[in-house]
Amino acid sequence: MNKELIKQWGESTAYSAKSHFKSADIKRLWIKGLVIINLLFAIISIIEIGLPDLVKYCGIVSLIASVLLLVYESQEDKNTLKRHMSIGDEYLKLHYELQELFFSDQIDVAKAESISTRLKKMTNKDKPIIHQIGKWMAKRAIEKKGEMTTWWK
Repeated sequence: MNKELIKQWGESTAYSAKSHFKSADIKRLWIKGLVIINLLFAIISIIEIGLPDLVKYCGIVSLIASVLLLVYESQEDKNTLKRHMSIGDEYLKLHYELQELFFSDQIDVAKAESISTRLKKMTNKDKPIIHQIGKWMAKRAIEKKGEMTTWWK
């Protein structure tokens, strides 16, 4: 077991954790946005303000937001948000253990093998799909915003 491999695992777990967290954020924002759009435009279409074309367009937008919300929710697993956060937490725990192992004077082979086994289990685990924008946001958060210590570089 060498430090280079630990660095590679550390980088992988950091990006995986952050990508799951950002994917959960995207889902949360998407659902909130659709609900708010739906409510606002439904209220506008109910209130008679003397502009029938505006009311008609608001009703159409409200209907589209409702359909998008229903379609999106029916295609996703029930607890996708919780699953993203849970998987992200697991990757983050592994990441911190790898960081501790990397900075120790001697590599504890038993601990490294334990981490390796857990990483293999994580790879084979059923996980929610990471949104591509979530990946981009995670990369940006780590590399440009400094939201994580990049000890593996």
